[in-house]
Amino acid sequence: MTGTVSSLVSFSLDSETEELTVRDDLAGMSATLGVADPGALAPAPPESFVFPVDDAVAFTASELVIPSDVNARLRDTSGDYQGEFSTTPRDLPEGTHYLELGRIVKTYVALPRTSATAGYDAPHADGGSLHVSFPERTRVEVGARARHNRPHATVTVPDDPGALMTAVGALGASVKEWSAERSWPTLRGYPPAIELGDELSIPDGLSRPDTGVTITVPETYADIRASARRALGDTP
Repeated sequence: MTGTVSSLVSFSLDSETEELTVRDDLAGMSATLGVADPGALAPAPPESFVFPVDDAVAFTASELVIPSDVNARLRDTSGDYQGEFSTTPRDLPEGTHYLELGRIVKTYVALPRTSATAGYDAPHADGGSLHVSFPERTRVEVGARARHNRPHATVTVPDDPGALMTAVGALGASVKEWSAERSWPTLRGYPPAIELGDELSIPDGLSRPDTGVTITVPETYADIRASARRALGDTP
């Protein structure tokens, strides 16, 4: 099958200003992180994060600076909440830690197999920035999830109920998490658009959900059941 899927998020690193820019390409928004002594950007596996991300990058750094407009929460490897930070430095022991950054672009920072010290340079309410420093240059992974509030792909279908049923099976590609966590809006992305065409065409970049759910109904327009099939991740 052919077609294109729009980019959801992207990253760029400016070594001169020591800033990492995280972009929500679909929404046209961006945010930055300070990165001291940065190494080159490299791809990172999105599946290494405890929460879903659309894409991720890795680099080395001696310190991260998280701006004052961001609320940072510490998570462990199970995703459980481990508190926040203050002006009193907090020592993170050797291990893997995650920072959830509440900001205009949903961002997660993974600190794999390292220790760190984190604290604000002034009270957060007064505009303080969070500094996360490492004992040496350390691998850092940053992942982001788009707000995904409009279609990022288009599925074409002919005037045929069977083809439409197949197309509807692709709507679940925008759901990023199939646990109860999908109640969060950013985990239920806007489904692909469907338009009338000469033949069925589903973009290769749309990943079908693997939920094991199949809904069997008559092959008629009256029995499409689009809402239920997207909610359950049905893949005919």
